[in-house]
Amino acid sequence: MRFITMEHAARGLVPVLERDGTYYDLTELSAKASEAGILPHGYPVSLDTVFRYGDPWAWEQLVREQYRELPTLELHPDAPLAPPVRDGDIICVGRSYAEHARELGNEVPDRPLLFMKPRSSLIGHNHTVFLPADTIHAEYEGELVLVIGKPLYGEVSAEEAASAVWGLTLMNDITDRGMQGKLKEKGKPWLAAKGRPGFAPLGPAVFPVRELECSIDDLTLSLSVNGKRRQTGSPAQWLWPLGELVRSIAAITGLAAGSLIATGTPKGVGELKSGDHVEIKAEHVGILAHDVKMQS
Repeated sequence: MRFITMEHAARGLVPVLERDGTYYDLTELSAKASEAGILPHGYPVSLDTVFRYGDPWAWEQLVREQYRELPTLELHPDAPLAPPVRDGDIICVGRSYAEHARELGNEVPDRPLLFMKPRSSLIGHNHTVFLPADTIHAEYEGELVLVIGKPLYGEVSAEEAASAVWGLTLMNDITDRGMQGKLKEKGKPWLAAKGRPGFAPLGPAVFPVRELECSIDDLTLSLSVNGKRRQTGSPAQWLWPLGELVRSIAAITGLAAGSLIATGTPKGVGELKSGDHVEIKAEHVGILAHDVKMQS
């Protein structure tokens, strides 16, 4: 069961459930979501509204009970999708894989190194990343993303923090490494290297963790460029276990429902060039694909 957001020419953004290759139109559940107290009356159904006003676990259960009664939709495999979640903070963890830190000549941190991307950097599956003309040296960074389902603020246990993770999705944390290096030399923040429009492809779907038949640590993340695998990693390689990672972020920044935690990238990062086709894959979550072009 995967939640996606379809881009419809006439209807705009349409929330969709994909299950076993069939696509179900979730807009039909708006009234039942209101009756169940998941959403205020008259509010449109989307993951963002559920995170902001409702309970995503209750929403997931409603969908599980009702999806067979919903109308189905046709969706071409190459159709572009919107980011499945758009309104939450994008909190990124740097150097969570020790080998990635070492491949860039960086110290392995003793606590999570955090930065953020703006929402304006988000694009969806099967869209094109346009590299700005002033890009120095862009690189890919495939990442597994945790989707937070309930607010966490201040000191919480690792167990409570882990239980707040509602879903999983994928992101390419595109980085202008050349610009990042210049900024680091001057002791300046990385935003100009990390936060350009389109520098955070996200998707293709959100997969609820309750649907996993294995531990998150057992998942494998991979990234390919033009059909050649460049990165492979697993949450089992993170410097901090999932609960401890989320707990530490909650203590520093707080986490609202709908927040995204991009958990860092494994070793193997490399240059992105105009004409590249990138695919990031994780079991159950799917394949996030995008093209790359240089702006003229």
